[in-house]
Amino acid sequence: MSHDLLVIFRSPNYGSSNAREALDLSLASANFTSVAVLFMADGVTQLLKEQAPSHILQRDHAKTLKLFSLYDVEDIFVSREDLEKLALKKEDLLLKPKLLSNKEIQELIHQSKVKLVY
Repeated sequence: MSHDLLVIFRSPNYGSSNAREALDLSLASANFTSVAVLFMADGVTQLLKEQAPSHILQRDHAKTLKLFSLYDVEDIFVSREDLEKLALKKEDLLLKPKLLSNKEIQELIHQSKVKLVY
């Protein structure tokens, strides 16, 4: 499970530019290297289905998240513990990520050459 770049999404969709910047970086980098993405902490909320960001005058990231497969970003991971803390299920998520335990997350981070946290 070695990757050249691991982008860790820890920020919620809205309130800062972190989520959008991480998403743009992931897609742009996938043109040049192997990229994996990990959603944890508040970043898990980025994957929720049926968000309505137009109500707060924000752009919807859901369409862009769906581009992961087009850009060959196939390794999409979510923290199982953080999903449970937020009382969410895998079925609540827009994508079909692989759920990882904290130990598996540590291994993923250790095995990735470059890690960027947003």
